[in-house]
Amino acid sequence: HLLKQAETRAKEARLCMWTSYDPSKEAEAGGEKGEEGAMVNGGGGGRTGGGAEVWDITVAEVKGGGEMYVHRKEKADKVNEVADMLNALGLKEGSGHKPSVGELCCAKFSEDDQWYRAKVEKVSGTTADVFYIDFGNRETLKHSSLALISEELKLTSRPPLAHLVRLAGIKVPGLDDDFGYEAAELLSQLSLRKTLRARVEDRERAEGGGGGRGGRGGGPEVPLVTLLDPAAPSAGSVNSALLKAGLARCVRPFNRRIGAVVDSLKAHQEEARASRTNIWQYGDVDSDEDM
Repeated sequence: HLLKQAETRAKEARLCMWTSYDPSKEAEAGGEKGEEGAMVNGGGGGRTGGGAEVWDITVAEVKGGGEMYVHRKEKADKVNEVADMLNALGLKEGSGHKPSVGELCCAKFSEDDQWYRAKVEKVSGTTADVFYIDFGNRETLKHSSLALISEELKLTSRPPLAHLVRLAGIKVPGLDDDFGYEAAELLSQLSLRKTLRARVEDRERAEGGGGGRGGRGGGPEVPLVTLLDPAAPSAGSVNSALLKAGLARCVRPFNRRIGAVVDSLKAHQEEARASRTNIWQYGDVDSDEDM
């Protein structure tokens, strides 16, 4: 550990053998290898040799803007277990339950008529906006499609099984922005319902959490991840695919960890910029936060 610190100081001061040291070249040489090699061959869960946390995940819901809700492989059986417990109750619509904002209840999903845990986000007349905490999706339902969760099941105290993550090193247009829908569509094609490997590069505060990037301030933290498909190890990361398609751009690094990620992705952005693909069709995109 002390030797590593000394080496780092020597590199930064360009001393002795490090007089011509270029950190960007080191990041490019090691970044892609770390992004693709260590993760694809790293097995399920745990940490890479560099200490990064690695998850095997299934993407349950794509939000847009480079965000998605995922299930971690080691908890996948819990998702089915909770749903089976609820549906074994034989719940019926029209229970007369009147929901309140913030309440955790049972909601009958309109697409499969099955019951799932949901948090009530808004109540308007005879309808309620709900968030399915174990899957990450939302919908508006009539009160008749909601029911109380039996206290005997002890399901209200179990944490949500869907985890919000955000793609690291890139900024993806939101659904209301130009090319936001196309970006979400590509992200869905590359990730939805697939088993992927996610390396947690860093964390930042969720919007509205009162904090900033890099884990500062209050509010929940969102993992910033690099995603790879172990079934297609030569395809590169999902992050780089969005850059190549001109549907994302590199962020301005806010610390060294994200800086290394961005360095490994810059070439993919330049490829799309040079060919004026999608967001680059009219030239450079102006933003203080982006490269």
